[in-house]
Amino acid sequence: MIEAQFTIPLPPKQSNVDEFCLWTIKKALQSRRCPSARAMQEMGTHKWWIMRDYSHGAFTPETYVMFININIDRPQLSQYNTTMVGWSPKPFKWGIWERFYRTLRRSNYPKAGDNLQVIPTNTTGIVIKHLAPIAYPAQVSRTIWHEMETRGWTLVAQGETRYVG
Repeated sequence: MIEAQFTIPLPPKQSNVDEFCLWTIKKALQSRRCPSARAMQEMGTHKWWIMRDYSHGAFTPETYVMFININIDRPQLSQYNTTMVGWSPKPFKWGIWERFYRTLRRSNYPKAGDNLQVIPTNTTGIVIKHLAPIAYPAQVSRTIWHEMETRGWTLVAQGETRYVG
């Protein structure tokens, strides 16, 4: 297991990896209109992996993506049994017009929902948005994972967390 607490800068609202993992699952299931109250009561153990993109230049943000396999020790709540969320831990260089706009708005740090990257797949492109979790069927998540690996993303941390509720 790779130790994540000291090497991966998490978004500022999350105090540790477990809290971030549970927040991601809850938001992702809500986005797919899964029964979140039931899901939160029946959550068990989740395995997670964090990947980082080392392949881009100065005008592309430092980007991380967390993949979570939900409820590995219990029956599936829905077909959406994996989720992913992307984030950039610090401000990054914007283009000239974007810099001007963000200077006026006083928000250099990416806001939730800002596009960080587009990962092209065979059928369509997957847009990684800042702190916008989304749930997928396992097959789709595997496709995204393999596509990211071929584009230079690297596994930097992994582990598991258990929900005690």
